[in-house]
Amino acid sequence: IAGRVNVGKSSLLNRILDEQKAIVTAIPGTTRDVIESTLSIEGVPVRLMDTAGIREVADEVEKIGVQLTEEKLKEADLVLAVLDQSVSLSPEDIQLLEKVKKKTTLLVLNKIDLPSAMNWEKVLKDLPPFPTVRVSALRGEGISRLKKEIVKLVVGGDKFTASSAIAPNVRQAKALRETKKFLENVLRCTTENAPLEIIAFELRNALDSLGEIVGETTPEHVLESIFSNFCIGK
Repeated sequence: IAGRVNVGKSSLLNRILDEQKAIVTAIPGTTRDVIESTLSIEGVPVRLMDTAGIREVADEVEKIGVQLTEEKLKEADLVLAVLDQSVSLSPEDIQLLEKVKKKTTLLVLNKIDLPSAMNWEKVLKDLPPFPTVRVSALRGEGISRLKKEIVKLVVGGDKFTASSAIAPNVRQAKALRETKKFLENVLRCTTENAPLEIIAFELRNALDSLGEIVGETTPEHVLESIFSNFCIGK
C-alpha cells in the first residue's frame, strides 16, 4: 500500500483487515515503518504492507521509512497506489505512478466520502491504464470491490480456481491429498448406504487433515519434528 502522506493508507489497511492494526492520525508522516499483516481474501493468502508516505523529508527516521517504502515497491507482487481524490494531484502522486507504471498496480482513489477536487474521468485518461477502484476507507465504501480486484490481479483471473491453488509446503500438500481421499471415501460410503458412524469417521478424518493446514490440529509427528530440529526454551 503506497502513496504520499495523508492519503489514507493506514486507514485502508485497517479497513481491509477489519481491525485497528496501524495508528491513524492527521499528522503527516505518522507511519514511519513498514507495517505487515496477512489475511485470506476469497481463499487467497495475501500479505499486506502499509508503508511510509512518499515525500522529501529532513527527519532521519522518516527518511529511513521512505527508503523502506522504495524497497518494498520493488519487491511487491501488487501495488495499491493510493490517491486522495478530494485534492488535486501532487508531484508526489505523479512520482509514485511513474515508479509503478511497469508493475502490477491497482489505483485506489480514496476519500470518496468527500467532494471530488478534480474531474477524475479526464485525469485518469492521462495516467497509465491502471485498473481503478474508488473507496472510502473511513466509511468502508468500495472495500468489497477492492478485495475482488486484489484477488483478480493476484491470481490472474476473475475467480480463484483449483488450478491456481498453491500448497506452501510438502506437509500441507500431503494433508490436502489425504483430505481428498477421505472425502472420496465419504462419497463412496454415502452411495453404498454405509452406516452413519463410518461416514462420520471419514468426515472427521477429512476435517483433521484440513486442520493440519490451517493450524487447528497438530499431529504428533509434526510435534516430534519440531522438538527434534529446534531448540525451544524459555
